[in-house]
Amino acid sequence: MRRTTTAVAIAALLALTGCSSSNDDAEADAPLEFPDVQSLNEHIADRFNGTAELVDEDLTVMIESKGFEMSDKGQTVKVLEDVGEGVQFDYDTLTVTAQTDNGAWGYRYDADTVTEASESEVLVDKAWSLADTGTNHAY
Repeated sequence: MRRTTTAVAIAALLALTGCSSSNDDAEADAPLEFPDVQSLNEHIADRFNGTAELVDEDLTVMIESKGFEMSDKGQTVKVLEDVGEGVQFDYDTLTVTAQTDNGAWGYRYDADTVTEASESEVLVDKAWSLADTGTNHAY
């Protein structure tokens, strides 16, 4: 009886805290795969409320700004990780950009930097300093 009560209590606690089931965990652990720009664009739209396009070997990802510099840097790290892990098509550079109430920012990374960033742990406050070039008229 005690085990049943404990199991029910644990299940209720998991439901209240929004923990996922093992099926959801399997989906979260599934590798990202973007064979084309369209599939990446769908992912960017879902995860970052943004867009992705490829123009002359420059992959441009525009994301929705969170309105705070550190939050936007955190979003940039996530984009670097997702692109580095999942993109299966050729690109030379990745530009991550956003528009804020105060202006726009954008940072361009070469493909090797994106791959390295996706394979290591990038500190959020260093996200923009990894870029080859960048402009920031927002913060």
